[in-house]
Amino acid sequence: MVPARNKKRALDIPFIFLVGESMGEKNKADRNLYDALLLGTKRIGHGLNLVRHPLLMQMIKEQGVAVEVCPIVNEIPAIISSESCDILSLKQLARQSLEYSTLSIADKKSGLEAWEQKWAAFVDRIVDANKDL
Repeated sequence: MVPARNKKRALDIPFIFLVGESMGEKNKADRNLYDALLLGTKRIGHGLNLVRHPLLMQMIKEQGVAVEVCPIVNEIPAIISSESCDILSLKQLARQSLEYSTLSIADKKSGLEAWEQKWAAFVDRIVDANKDL
């Protein structure tokens, strides 16, 4: 992986690539998915074609790369299914939006702390509102 760094200015620039949403079956345009991983991406935007590449999906898991799923942009109706999604899954999705953000480590830490407090208050409100159920 090639991290985007400018040592002279002490910059660490996280790469986030919008890749893997080309049409057709496993066409040459899907190569941009490989390029994103080789360039050390932190997140992949869209990535709809990842399902065509089991090796890439495994690499993404191993490297801890987040995948943004934006089906509405591609005019694909989307829902979060209640079949396998509970409140803990929703919490994980929300947390990961901060964990995989481009915030600095310090801002991420304070953001996560603030979010955890708001989440706890949210859960308390839900429990209080449904005591009689």
